[in-house]
Amino acid sequence: MASVHGRIRWKELITSFSNYYGKELLQSLNCYVELGKEDTWLHKLLRKPKISCHPLRHILFLGFLGETIPKMVSQIDAVSYSPFGDGPWFCLNKAAEHFQEPIVTSCTITRDYKSGLPVGTFSCSCGFVYSRKGPDKTEGEQYKIGRIKNFGSVWEDKLAKFAQSGFSLRKMADLLGVDPITVKKRLTKKVDNKQKNTSFKQKEIQQKYRNQWINMKKINEGASITDIR
Repeated sequence: MASVHGRIRWKELITSFSNYYGKELLQSLNCYVELGKEDTWLHKLLRKPKISCHPLRHILFLGFLGETIPKMVSQIDAVSYSPFGDGPWFCLNKAAEHFQEPIVTSCTITRDYKSGLPVGTFSCSCGFVYSRKGPDKTEGEQYKIGRIKNFGSVWEDKLAKFAQSGFSLRKMADLLGVDPITVKKRLTKKVDNKQKNTSFKQKEIQQKYRNQWINMKKINEGASITDIR
């Protein structure tokens, strides 16, 4: 009924609330909420804590959430939404010396637009960034990677070292915690970047000579091309 950042999905909430109790009962209690209206008692109850609301309406909403008054009173300050725990979280960079150690302090939570499930993005100081869908239901899920978003310099340096050592794709993949296709793609990208840098430097040199030639023509206006050469 709400996003990971606490934004209420009013259409879903009002529809579910009305279906839970039924329109007839809610109307008899003067508590029916029409879909599309934006200033109902339900909006005031959840948006404006300084505005009073009839106790019956509090009880109705607590019942809809499956909560009780004693439970809300005892836990109201302790409840927080932490689908991946409170951290620190594990670094899952297999190339790092701190692999599987709880040193990650950055976890950004977003919502998967298809499933509505929370997605945690974990960023380590070694540059390794990974994400996975939550919430974590078992302890073992803390060691799972859904997607690697950034490999980081530590991982890339290890890849280069293994490649120079002549390791096979499968061996490198096993040591780095990825599949052979990923290793092949990262190595190809390194070669492409190296070629691009070489090509860029060549263009810089060409442009330097071109500027010198244009300058010489301006200085020696009227001279022949042979003389300028």
